[in-house]
Amino acid sequence: MGSIGASLLSHFLLLSLLLYVAKGQYPVCSGDTTVYHFVINKYWSNMTQEQVDDVLYQYVKVTNEDDRVKQFVWGKDLGPEVEDNAKGFEYGYLTTLCSRQETIDYLNAPATKAFANVFFPASEKAVAINYLVNHTFPSKGYGPCSTSGCGPCSLSKRSSLAGGVLQVVSGLQ
Repeated sequence: MGSIGASLLSHFLLLSLLLYVAKGQYPVCSGDTTVYHFVINKYWSNMTQEQVDDVLYQYVKVTNEDDRVKQFVWGKDLGPEVEDNAKGFEYGYLTTLCSRQETIDYLNAPATKAFANVFFPASEKAVAINYLVNHTFPSKGYGPCSTSGCGPCSLSKRSSLAGGVLQVVSGLQ
């Protein structure tokens, strides 16, 4: 992915994950594995808002009906008055799954494939990325780490997740 995509991805990930921290929503998976299926897109300019809303409805529906999906959020770019860095992408979607295998199964499910056959043709451009969230911290710069390797023992859970967000995003730049 070029620097434009990496910049856009890092901005969206940082915003999305910091919103999780701000709301007190911690990873929804019971183990140490959380996978985010991240998609950004721009719909074709000749699509009506009603057509876009229909695709959005189908996206929400396919994620709500699949038990592997633990959480799904989506949003629209705030526009150039906030930050003119979206490179034309208008919407972002973040789906939370709890393992690599769940992600593979979700992406290969008939309902997901059927939705992809609607979503991608409706998109002038789209990027889909799957990544494993790192719930641990590097040993430098975040204070003392616990011997179990699950983060700095001097930070609260909320602070620990915020540190993890910075680690995930900085790895993309």
